[in-house]
Amino acid sequence: MQRRTIAGLFAAQLVGGIGVGIGVAVGVLFAARLAGESVAGLAGATLAVGSALLALPVAAWMRMRGRRFGLAMGYLIAAAGAAMLVVTAWLRPVPLLFPAMFLFGCATTANFQARFAAVDLAPPASRGRSLSVVIWATTVGAVGGPLVAVPADRLCRHLGGPPMTGPFLLSASALALAAAIVTLVLRPDPLLLARKAGLAGAPPRAGGQRSAFGEAGRQALANRGARLGFAAVVSGHLVMLVVMSMTPIHLDHVGRPGVISVVMSVHLAGMFGFAPLVGSAGDRFGGRVVIGGATLLLMFSCALAASAGRDPLLLGLGIGLLGLGWSGTMIAGSTALTESVPEESRPAVQGLLDLVMGLAGAGGTAIAGAVVATVGYPALAWSAIAVLLPLPVLLRTRQ
Repeated sequence: MQRRTIAGLFAAQLVGGIGVGIGVAVGVLFAARLAGESVAGLAGATLAVGSALLALPVAAWMRMRGRRFGLAMGYLIAAAGAAMLVVTAWLRPVPLLFPAMFLFGCATTANFQARFAAVDLAPPASRGRSLSVVIWATTVGAVGGPLVAVPADRLCRHLGGPPMTGPFLLSASALALAAAIVTLVLRPDPLLLARKAGLAGAPPRAGGQRSAFGEAGRQALANRGARLGFAAVVSGHLVMLVVMSMTPIHLDHVGRPGVISVVMSVHLAGMFGFAPLVGSAGDRFGGRVVIGGATLLLMFSCALAASAGRDPLLLGLGIGLLGLGWSGTMIAGSTALTESVPEESRPAVQGLLDLVMGLAGAGGTAIAGAVVATVGYPALAWSAIAVLLPLPVLLRTRQ
């Protein structure tokens, strides 16, 4: 059943990742063309906030009805958002843009939550590897989504549709297919099966979601492993997102716009391409070792990006290592958190983690733009190191 679960999640991530990649690649650009650049920034923030806030209902559905129902609902909500963006492209009602982007943010929520479904039935010795394989599947979507967005747009225009309709149609179809895959393949549901086998605690009672997430917050702070895992995921994601999101603007400012796509491809390869190796390292050497190494790598990559100046090779190396450091904190931190909380609390704690991670990323990205505009990209990269300083303290904490 674990092999079947991993195969189903892998397939859903491949398809769903394409839907996410398409939307992320053209969503903000579509908003800019529809209502101007000022609105585009707000639309991008709406996407990030939607991804964060929708993590709670998705986690609640998983807690009560299993991974299959929660993931399928997450993908379907995102597909509805993509369909609303199609309507927006046809009819051009600006107010519809924001609820559409909010719902579309659930695509990222579902893709991130899928990593936890990979460890419900996994033996303790291979939890990191199982989780990392699901993250690795996102590579295809992250790289392939933007590549197919342009042909989809051209095809739809050729058939008489307005600009940007094709990518969102394809995204909605991919996300709906991902929902169908998890519905058909995750049978029996891995979380419900783990509960039945006594591997995931007793099933929760209906209702009391607010108290469940309140307890999740207490569990996240209850012991060293949970605190470390929570802090590693949130701080690693925050540092990666603020530096990565401002890198294209920096390259444009220093007269290197032609290498933006290459540098970002290197970054994506660092984020997802080595995930199975990172997961295996965590299983073999321990999550604390991987988190410590990833923290040092993130600090080094920020310093490298800050000092790269106009050199695209040096900046590309720094951004690539930034993605690899994120992979380490995400995989080892998620695994450490999952192993450190009681089984019956895991869905709620995992949902709370993605909520905080998403809100931190949204807020950090908004602040990063102001920092770059005021003091420049190097200052942003240097200051990002300060976010990581609590992690070495947590690594040394005994309780």
